[in-house]
Amino acid sequence: MLSNSVRMSVIGLMKTLARELGPEIRVNAILQSAHETDRITNLIESGLESGKFSSYQDGLDFYAADVPLKRIGQPEELGDLAAFLSSPRSGYLNGAAIPLEGGSSRSNL
Repeated sequence: MLSNSVRMSVIGLMKTLARELGPEIRVNAILQSAHETDRITNLIESGLESGKFSSYQDGLDFYAADVPLKRIGQPEELGDLAAFLSSPRSGYLNGAAIPLEGGSSRSNL
């Protein structure tokens, strides 16, 4: 409950900043889910040590089970989106909350 409340507050802050700081600064949010970063790798390795997972792939499959694309994101995909948002190609994008979660979100945000 706390995490969901804080997320909505951050989006509200992003929307306010997008209006107040434009046109000099554009403010957008990337709404990411699990990506194969050090955090997920560490969680999977801990799961391997505790016997929760029988293989690294089993751990990846566990975190991808609820994702319609049936995989978790790759760090490069997150970096590509951040690079796009930082580039002139996204020059008219401001105040946007962009989900990068393989379709796993069940909310309208």
